[in-house]
Amino acid sequence: MDAYKRWLFSDVLEKNQRVFKVPVYQRNYDWTNIQCEKLFHDIMKANARECQHFTGTIVYINDVNGGSGLNEVLIIDGQQRITTIYILLKALYDASKGVSIRIESEINEVMFNRRCEEKYKVKLKPVKSDNQQLMLLIKDKVQEMDRNSNIYKNYITFKKLIEEIVSKDLELNDILNGIKKLEIVEIILDTSKGDEPQKIFESINSTGLELSLADLIRNYLLMDDTKQDELYEDYWLEIEKNVGYRNLGDFVINFLNSQITKSVNNKNAYRLFKEHCEENNLTHEDILKNLLRTSKYYGAFIGENEYYSDKVRKYLSTLNTIKQTTILPLLFRIFNDYEDNNIDETTLCQVLDYLLTYLVRLIRIYRSS
Repeated sequence: MDAYKRWLFSDVLEKNQRVFKVPVYQRNYDWTNIQCEKLFHDIMKANARECQHFTGTIVYINDVNGGSGLNEVLIIDGQQRITTIYILLKALYDASKGVSIRIESEINEVMFNRRCEEKYKVKLKPVKSDNQQLMLLIKDKVQEMDRNSNIYKNYITFKKLIEEIVSKDLELNDILNGIKKLEIVEIILDTSKGDEPQKIFESINSTGLELSLADLIRNYLLMDDTKQDELYEDYWLEIEKNVGYRNLGDFVINFLNSQITKSVNNKNAYRLFKEHCEENNLTHEDILKNLLRTSKYYGAFIGENEYYSDKVRKYLSTLNTIKQTTILPLLFRIFNDYEDNNIDETTLCQVLDYLLTYLVRLIRIYRSS
């Protein structure tokens, strides 16, 4: 492991023929306007005071063979900062059009690779869903972007902040000068020398957002697997669609409660999840298959998908409305039987009706006592 003090703009981003890749086991781009506004204000302070501003660490594995012929690096930590600066540079680039050819040219040199194939021009490649939004932004197709995407929201935030700066008689160059004052510590991992990216990923608690349970689980299942891209596409993305990205943590806890007898909560779930996989000799694909199957049931329970008939989903919606999550381990087993054709839909609805009637009666008894 080698660590260096660097200028984010000139030493890290400006380097030509380099692609920053966010591996599939990483979290999605999660920064909101809160982090973006703080970073922007720090940038303007750095400009006003003509001093450097330390903005955290960037950890990556260097010289990844991705077939591009460029220097490809896998980001282990720092994708939130790099992606955010990239969005800010795009907003500043757009604001400089017709105003400052020098700023346009300078930002263009930083954002895009030169003397390479067109598909490798963009220096940043986030995970699939974020990359789709980033490419629309880069191609000036902002109207086609997902309004719920953090990439879209933060681009709009930066546009407004830039407009405010200009309205105060400051210049676009003041913003660029502040960006040039951002300092980072660049940590380069060398797996051939025993550096362990997964352990480093798990222990990271820097200036970025704390790693969620879903982040840790995705990392554990995908990081060291030779089929990580395939597993991400075939399983993890489908799981996200089935339960909704924001519900992944709760889903994992409920899934684990259906698999083990120990009490599971947000603090111990990751440890217990790993123990469950290792004690049962489950491959990453084994557990992802099981998670994918169960995600259909859980997603239907919380109303995130429509895999089942209106009648079945109505029962599940009612159970969710009265907050009966304690029956989820039993529901998962019932739906396993249904998916395996051991019971038909009529029997499934009868069982759900019995459960609902029983639970409603229990609630009434509890409230009257």
